Order: sequence, then structure tokens, then C-alpha cells
Amino acid sequence: MHADKAITLCQTAVWEASTVTTVAGSASGLSGSTADMLRLPWAVFVDNTSAVYVSDWENNRVQKWLANASNGTTVAGGSPGKALNQLTDRISVDANGSVYVVDSINARVMKWASNSAAGANGTIVAGGNGTGSEGNQLNNPDGLFVEAATGVIWIADTNNHRIVKWSSPSASPVVYATTQSTLHGYWNTTGVTVASGYGLGASQLNYPWDVAIDSNNYIYVADYNNCRIQRWLVGNATGVTVAGNTSFCGSTEAQLSRPTSVVVQSSGVLYISDFGNSRIQRWTNGASSGTTVATNIVSYGVYVDNSGTIYASDWNSHQVLRWPNSGGITNVIIAGGNGQGSASHQLSYPR
Repeated sequence: MHADKAITLCQTAVWEASTVTTVAGSASGLSGSTADMLRLPWAVFVDNTSAVYVSDWENNRVQKWLANASNGTTVAGGSPGKALNQLTDRISVDANGSVYVVDSINARVMKWASNSAAGANGTIVAGGNGTGSEGNQLNNPDGLFVEAATGVIWIADTNNHRIVKWSSPSASPVVYATTQSTLHGYWNTTGVTVASGYGLGASQLNYPWDVAIDSNNYIYVADYNNCRIQRWLVGNATGVTVAGNTSFCGSTEAQLSRPTSVVVQSSGVLYISDFGNSRIQRWTNGASSGTTVATNIVSYGVYVDNSGTIYASDWNSHQVLRWPNSGGITNVIIAGGNGQGSASHQLSYPR
């Protein structure tokens, strides 16, 4: 769900879970549609100016909140539907400030140029050819990662149980994980295949929800129904479980339950939205268990900036929270926090 950015933290960095700041939405958990509220916020992205972008799911818009602002600005979407100015779900932002949005219902990825006016049309950059498993189609995509410098798009094509890559808006995707079995055989392209389909094997996925890429060409996938994070080196046929346990979903520090988002640091440290356990987990490279860095949060999207500050959408409370890495977690509302709604200071079920 993110554009690539190197994140380097001390392996023993800690956060204090006693205080949290709301940075968008209502601090009281109300929802709305005004400029200072959110309604079911889904995903979150932070650029290098500390501006926060929020996928405001039920308001069908992307809100941009400048640092310390009390209101957001609509930079994409604003109403439900199939038109080029309508959208929902995951977001990412490239080096030019262009906003990318996964439009799951319409099986496509949309792009809005930097500084697009509210209500402006976006451009379809992936999918948009109906729901399906062909090379130019998607099926309920959920995860998105944009390489900031190149604009290459990686998509967790959830209901096709695969990860696909678009190198340009006009190109067909390359399947990196996995091919999907259909009535017409295996979906395939001329790209490299590194996993064999739907399932719980090392080369398979079961409803992947998010994808991230590191600087060493490793693909990390939040494998939702397998309760794990799988990692592939591009070109390899088999993935490796680097967090969670395929055999068991659970709530111990060594387990995950329905992970929905993954962020990877340059050191290999992972931050995971452990949705089923209402927590955010941190897994160091090679560890057999994780560390809980935030609790009591139902989040579809997590983001970590260069300083180690954690941002997460709080779905049920219609807000985006922030935990600075300053020796402890300080939870700050940075978007929404003004009740559920569709005004510029509100969010509605951000994901």
C-alpha cells in the first residue's frame, strides 16, 4: 500500500503504549463527512513533508491532512460508482505527489496527478477491464505498492490469490505470486511465476491483502487467510514464511490472525497490522516471534516513516493515529477525530 521508502531503525527501538495521538478524525471516535471527520478510514500514507493521506472508505474519497491541520482536503474521489472520479480502498503516493488508489469494487487501480481538484477524473493504470483473472484484469484487489522513483505498481490481487506487477499504465501485468487456477487452466503471462496458486503451501497464497517490496527485490505479502507474511525473492519459485504460522492462526507473539497490512524497513524489520488480534506487530529479521507495539486498534493499514513513527488507520473509531518513536509510543490523532462523516474534517471507516 505504500511507495517505497528506506526505513532504518535500531533493532531494539521501543515504544510506550500509554499515550496515543489522533492525527486525523475524531478523538472521540465519532464519524462524519465534513472536512475534519472520517467514516471508516482504510489505508494511510505519509509523504516526506509529513502530510497524511487517508483512504476514507465510506466517504469514497482520499483525504490529505497537512501536518498539524484540523481539516483534510479531498485529493481524489468523493462519491461511489464506476466513473473516473469515483473510488475506494488502498492508496499510495509517488515521488511526484501523484495519488494511486485501489478501487476494489471496480477491479482497477486509479491514479490522480498531484494537486488534482476535488472531483477531478483519475486515470486507470491497472485493470479496469471487468472482474476476472486474465492478464488485463483484477479480482477484488486489496493491496498496493508503488515504487516511488519508477511508478512501477505492485498489486495484491486478492481474489485471484496472486501478486501482479504493472510496469506502465498500458502494459499487461507480470505475475510474481501466484498463478490462479480457473476453468480455463492456469492464468499466466510471459512474466516470472514464483508461486503456483491458491492454498497454504510455501509457493501459494490464500487471499493476499497487502504487498511490499524492499530494495533487495524481496516481495512481502500479507497472506490473510494463512495468517502469515510470505517473502519471495523475485525469480524464486518458493516463498518463505517470515512472520506468523501457516498451520495456526492465533494471538501469541509468534502468531498472527488475519494480517491486513505489511511494511518493511531496509533492515528487514516488518510492521504488521494484525487485524484479527486488534494490534500492530513488529518482527525483526529472522525472529521467530514478534513484539506488540500497539493494541486495541482495528486497522487495515499501517505506515512507518523514516523516523520510525507509526501511523495506522483506526477503522471503528474513524480516525488515524500516530505513535512517534521517541522512546515510547505517543498516540496522536492526525486525521479525522471529529466524528463519522463526509466533510473535509471527518473520516468514515478508514481502511
